This record gives sequence, C-alpha cells and structure tokens, in this order.
Amino acid sequence: MLKKVKYNLRKNETYYVYDCKDSNFEKKALKQIRSEGFVVLRNLISEDHLNKIIKPVDQILSKPNIGGNLGYYRKDIFKKMYDALLLGRPVIDLFLNKKMLIFLKKYFNSDFYLAEANLKYDEGLDHVYFPMHSDFDKNWAMPLASRSSNLGAEDFKKIIGCGIMVYLEDTTDGAFCYSPGSHKFHDLNNSSVENWNEVSRNKVYQNILRIEGKKGDIVLFNDLGAHGPEQPVKVHRKVLLGDYYNKDVFGFEAKTAIPVYLSDLSNLNNEQLEILGAGAKAMSYAEDYHTRHFNRMKCSKMVFRTFTSLVYLEKLRFKFFNFLRIIKSSKLS
Repeated sequence: MLKKVKYNLRKNETYYVYDCKDSNFEKKALKQIRSEGFVVLRNLISEDHLNKIIKPVDQILSKPNIGGNLGYYRKDIFKKMYDALLLGRPVIDLFLNKKMLIFLKKYFNSDFYLAEANLKYDEGLDHVYFPMHSDFDKNWAMPLASRSSNLGAEDFKKIIGCGIMVYLEDTTDGAFCYSPGSHKFHDLNNSSVENWNEVSRNKVYQNILRIEGKKGDIVLFNDLGAHGPEQPVKVHRKVLLGDYYNKDVFGFEAKTAIPVYLSDLSNLNNEQLEILGAGAKAMSYAEDYHTRHFNRMKCSKMVFRTFTSLVYLEKLRFKFFNFLRIIKSSKLS
C-alpha cells in the first residue's frame, strides 16, 4: 500500500488559465508553460464539440467491455479506462485542434506526435494509488523502444514530452496536480518523487498546485515535472489523457499502438495523420500496455470462467429448444 505523504497543497488559483478566445492568449500561455511547466487552455473547443465527446464517453463508462461489446476496460479497482480515439472523430479533432497544434509546435520547437491517448475515470476510493511522479528518468524503458534505457543529458534539455488532460466535467477535488517549476529540477535518476533527492523532493512537497478546471478545460504539461492526481479523495474524476512526444528524442515511436476506426481518419491530411501517430512504431506489444492488464486482477479468472460457463449454458439452451422444434416438426409430419 502506498503511503500518504504530507505536502502543501495550493487550491483555488486561476492565474494559469488562458482563454483561447483572447487573440493574445498564445504568447502568455507559452510563457506560463515554459516557466512553471503547465498551462490550462479554456474555450479551445465549442460546447457542441465537447458534448459530442461526452455522449459516447458516458455510454462507454456505463458497462464493461465483455465479449466484444463496447465498454470500459479494467486494470484494477481504482479506475475505468478506454482507448480515447475509439470514441470517434470529435476526440480525434480535439487532439488535432489547429490552435493547440500551433501552440505545441512553438513549445516543442520541433516536430511532435501523439504517443498515447486514453479515457480515464478515477473511482475516488479514498486511496493513494498513483502518487506524484515524473514520466521520464535515465532508467526509463519500454520493451520495443529504440531509446529504452538510453535517455541522455542532452535529451533532458529538450521538451521530451507534453501531456494533455481534458476535464470532461467541472473538477476540484481529485483534480490534476503539478509542482510549479519542477520540470527544471527533476531527479534524472528517479521518476517517483518519493525517491528524488531530498532537496528536490522537499521543493515539490512544499509547493503542489491543484489545477482545478471547468468542463472542457485542457491542461498541457511538461512530462518531466512532478505531477499526478490529488489523492486520496472520495470523488470520481473523468478525463481524457494523452501525450505528445518529441520526434527529435524518440524518432517516431508511440508508447503503444493506438487503436482507431479507419473511417474516422477520412479527410485528414498527411501532416494530421503523422501528428496522430499513424505509421509510428509501437514501443510495446498491445497486450503489455497497462490498460490491457485486467488478467492481473484477482477476479479475472473467475470472470473468464463465469463468462465461458454462461456462454456454454446459452449453447445448451439453444440445443434444447432446437431439439424440441425437431420433435414438434417430426410429429406434425
């Protein structure tokens, strides 16, 4: 069990929010993310666009993925997950939003692409299961990645990756947290903040900001900074999560193969397809990606047996009634 850590949590601040309807938002937002490692973009997409995303999200979260039906995935008791791009074209259009891509191009100062994308629903079980962390250290590894265990000092001088989180409902308790400026002093030897050197660890724990947001707000953040959801909390959280990777660092390799309906890619140009990660090499096998780990839950074998048994009973039921029809038919003849 992960221990609860005492830290100073800042709340109810909005200085990091920039309205995309403001013609001058880009310059101010870039200054914010470069300085503190994160920024919130508001009104990037319309209410209608957002509703077209939320409708299939709620449908997916209403039932589990069993036997091929559309539904959420489970890897543990703490959250439900789903492949974000399978939610349809509105989600794809979000990750390819023109204003945001122009912003990211200036932030990365190089080419980038989508390396992973998920829907995540945190249950709010009053437990710490995902503590503050950085996404990369010198020991970072993915089984099929060309750069596994080979991120060097020069790589850490670049924007290695930029995370994206989209709030699908107004969120305060359980919101995304970030330690402002920690992308500049992260520990290259450890991704878990608990294992950072004492000076850096204390700087993080003394200054963690809860990034509260409205429905539709988009959080962009430097992956190297200390971040994670507020935990423990008793309320749920519903978000889209993704990560854009720097091509200069990773070449063109996605964290995993990202599922998508081919029909949803119609009318996208070559540049959009490349940013979406089309054709990128996968850094891991699909079955090794964390959202596919239901079989590691203690209840999984029972679920598999129960499902198989119920299908078997359906077969017996079919055979029984088919047998009755044959008898009835033979009597009539």
